[in-house]
Amino acid sequence: MSALHFLTQEAAIQAVCTGIKSQLEADIKAKGAASLILTGGTTVQPFLSALAEMPIEWSKVWVVLSDERWVPVDDNASNEKQLKMLFLDKLASKPHYISLKTGHKAPYEAIPDLEACLKEVPQPVSASLLSMGED
Repeated sequence: MSALHFLTQEAAIQAVCTGIKSQLEADIKAKGAASLILTGGTTVQPFLSALAEMPIEWSKVWVVLSDERWVPVDDNASNEKQLKMLFLDKLASKPHYISLKTGHKAPYEAIPDLEACLKEVPQPVSASLLSMGED
C-alpha cells in the first residue's frame, strides 16, 4: 500500500472524485450498475460537493451511507440531511438511494428491513468514500 500526497486540498478532492468516477463508470459498463458508499461528517463535505459535479450516469448508481445517527432525517445531526443538501439534491439524474433511517423507534428494530433493502445494492461495492473527523 502506498500513500498519495497532494499539495492542496483541491487536488486531493479532484483525485478522489476522479477515481470514484472511473470505478463507477467501469462497473456501469461491465455490470450495468454500480454502488457507492458515502459517509457523513464535516471532513467529507467538500468531497460530496465535488462528486455531485462529476458527469456520471447517476441513475445507474446505488448510494448508501456508511453510517447514520438515529435522528429524524431533517435534523441537523443527520448524515442523510447533509448528503441530500451537498450531493443528492444537486444531481440532475438521481441515483437509487437507500436511507438507513426508518420509522422504527430504535435502530435494532430496523435491522430486518434494512437487510432486505441492502440486498438490492450491487455487489461488490464499486467505491466507498470514508472519512474520519473529530465528530
